Amino acid sequence: GCPVIAAAVDGLPESVAEGITGYTVAPTLPLAEYVGLGGALYGLPAVVYDPGRDALVATPVVDPAALASAVARLFSSAATFEALSARASEHVLGAPSFARHVEDVMAVVDESVAGR
Repeated sequence: GCPVIAAAVDGLPESVAEGITGYTVAPTLPLAEYVGLGGALYGLPAVVYDPGRDALVATPVVDPAALASAVARLFSSAATFEALSARASEHVLGAPSFARHVEDVMAVVDESVAGR
């Protein structure tokens, strides 16, 4: 039930339905600027998938001003936040789960065994 703000890289835009369950922010700064912002490069990937270009690219960084803008947009009104929150809950609860997948597979196995 918590709206999400995420960088628009890798599979995150597929997980965060833009304007429905939260917002994505396109990273536009080079990774070298991350250190200047107080971050550490240890453990960060050299490349990420950019869905907009459908390509692997050198890892970019979200501009803090763009991130702040998304946060301000999220909290621009109680109604906006509540609507995103409700849709986020619906999205997660309606998404396929591994447990549901196992139940579906086992139902097919059970039907097959019962039909023998």
